[in-house]
Amino acid sequence: MIIFWMNYAFYSILFLLVAAGSTLAQTGKVQDEQGQGIPSAVISVHAFQGMDTTYLTYTKSNAQGQFTIVLPAGSLKNVLIRVHAMSYAPTQLPAGQWVAPHTITLKSRPVQLGEVVITRPRPPVQIRGDTLEFNV
Repeated sequence: MIIFWMNYAFYSILFLLVAAGSTLAQTGKVQDEQGQGIPSAVISVHAFQGMDTTYLTYTKSNAQGQFTIVLPAGSLKNVLIRVHAMSYAPTQLPAGQWVAPHTITLKSRPVQLGEVVITRPRPPVQIRGDTLEFNV
């Protein structure tokens, strides 16, 4: 039984050491053309091979536009970083060109929402005082 727990502890520590060395935390800032930080911008990491794309991870920028994202360690030649935010044109860049801390500038793209009309059908039963009215 002691051998089991020794093996368990050894492999657990080995796994944690390998897992800790397999990622790379990167920091940066998402800003607009005037240099103001963009809050709640989504920064996502995608691996691609040919026409296939695999989503790896994502994060959101804080109120000042700053973010920290964990990238996979090793070769980043087939990894794209995509950044998008409401009212801004999305952008993407190869992770291999990442130089931290990285500043990503998004171009403004106003979004015109269409008209919203809210309609509600009459309820089938209404209460008026002590009377029930049925709308049939």
